[in-house]
Amino acid sequence: MNEKTLNIKVRNIHDVIIAVLTVVIIILLLFIVLSKNSGTNYQSDAPDQQLADAKKRNAELEFDRIRMQDITNITLALQEFYFQKSSLPGKLTLLRDEGFLDDKTSFNDPETKDPYLYQDRTNDFVLCAWLSDAIKGVNIADCPAVRVSASGTPKPSPSASPAASSIPTGNSAMGILQIIGSVASVNVRQQPTTGSAIVTKVKPGDTFQFFALQDDWYQIVAQGIEGWVFKNYTKITSQ
Repeated sequence: MNEKTLNIKVRNIHDVIIAVLTVVIIILLLFIVLSKNSGTNYQSDAPDQQLADAKKRNAELEFDRIRMQDITNITLALQEFYFQKSSLPGKLTLLRDEGFLDDKTSFNDPETKDPYLYQDRTNDFVLCAWLSDAIKGVNIADCPAVRVSASGTPKPSPSASPAASSIPTGNSAMGILQIIGSVASVNVRQQPTTGSAIVTKVKPGDTFQFFALQDDWYQIVAQGIEGWVFKNYTKITSQ
């Protein structure tokens, strides 16, 4: 191989290397430009999303503040009512009717507009409110179960909502039953089984319409909550 031929081959290799480097540099520049544009769009969208999330969270916190303020006022009024009368009101509106609360205190959730769950029991009461992070209230073990929405906010489950229909969907009353037994209270469960969640409690002597009978369980609506009560604690008074 002579010197002229060697110089030509070397020059060709250099040209190839330069061409490859040029292509690589162009690709890198294009990638940087595209990444910058993409990043700019993302950054411009991020503050809007963050602002929307912040507004939503602030609204939830404001609802929580109102809920807790109302629940506190209602609880204090219930205690005062009990101290003066040695009994609890059958419904919250009596607190307002008899001057234990003013008109500023609401008995309804500020967000859902549904009434707060209230139940008077022997010597105590159940009072429940749903907050953005959990259920809060007095005797919360007796509060209805909740489901978590897609946004992560707990909501009353359909069968345990205080705003549930007084007549189960698609059913008509089959008769009237009375709660019986030598017990302080009888559990009303979400489903007709002892393993199901307790949605509320009823007392011997209480009467209810029933809408279905399944496996020795009667379907009733108590305190606006649909549920099932075991047959052994009931007596049919009319059909």
